[in-house]
Amino acid sequence: MVDLAVAEAAEEPDEDDDEGFVHPIFRMAPKEDSGSDTLRNYRYQAEVAARTCLAMLTEENIDYIVCEWHEDFVIAYVDGSVELVSVKHRTKRRNPWNVADICKDGGLAHLFDRWQACDGARNVRLRLATNAGLTTGKTGAATLSAMCGPDPEIIAGVDAMAESVARYFLRIRWKQPYATIPEVPEVSKLVDITVPVGFIDTVKDFFAVLHIDDELPSRGDITDVNLQRLLRPAIATLQRENVDTEATYRPWSSASTRPTATRATADSSPSTSLTRAGSATTSRSSSASLAAPCTAARSWNSSPPASPPCRPSPEDSSP
Repeated sequence: MVDLAVAEAAEEPDEDDDEGFVHPIFRMAPKEDSGSDTLRNYRYQAEVAARTCLAMLTEENIDYIVCEWHEDFVIAYVDGSVELVSVKHRTKRRNPWNVADICKDGGLAHLFDRWQACDGARNVRLRLATNAGLTTGKTGAATLSAMCGPDPEIIAGVDAMAESVARYFLRIRWKQPYATIPEVPEVSKLVDITVPVGFIDTVKDFFAVLHIDDELPSRGDITDVNLQRLLRPAIATLQRENVDTEATYRPWSSASTRPTATRATADSSPSTSLTRAGSATTSRSSSASLAAPCTAARSWNSSPPASPPCRPSPEDSSP
């Protein structure tokens, strides 16, 4: 136990100190600070979403963005497709993602469940975005990543990988209420899990719409990277003068919880900020629609549609 009186005496403020008295408890690092960790994770998610908001300044293929809807955020494209994005941050002391970890803690099972809630639609793409690396080798997460997308780099061994991922999903289902993942009897060994007929093929279809991005900046670097590599080049492309980039990109404030952005027009300066707006929607036009089967042809301002494009998740997304 720390003696607060001793701590106070050891760091007694100078009488001439303008800052005045600071209680010694605020000089002690707390043993448990999960609330601050959660806040940092939400801030990181917001700054990852802001990267897409910044892209809207110079790219025309993004229609709008919705935060905290099914996943950490959803990108709607002008071609009618959408992309559900899950953001996962890992500190440097953590190991790279392996397949088992990325299915559970990395959020692949949750992405799979959300995609299945959209009836496995091909116009619903998925992205796992992380700053952590991926394990290598034949059965590593890097190999899984290379098997994903419409044009995978690796095809050999995809059946075995899909079977492994299917078994991990089924095991996760024992503890997590993912309604779209089948329930199977619990067993002690992964290899003994009975895989329902057709489930491996469904997982392979899931691979085809999945992208794993493991090249995000870390929490400590993302603000500077967004400013230097995204916002300032966009301002230069738009030929805007006298733009205060620090003020334009406000990474966080005590009142900020959600990212929003507005597309630059001939009469306005580019603007990207993180502001409180519930499930904020960033839009390039006054109306937006998602192609079937995720259909919501309506204008969105600062809240999701009354009728969600996919069946809602049983729990809120977590950082």
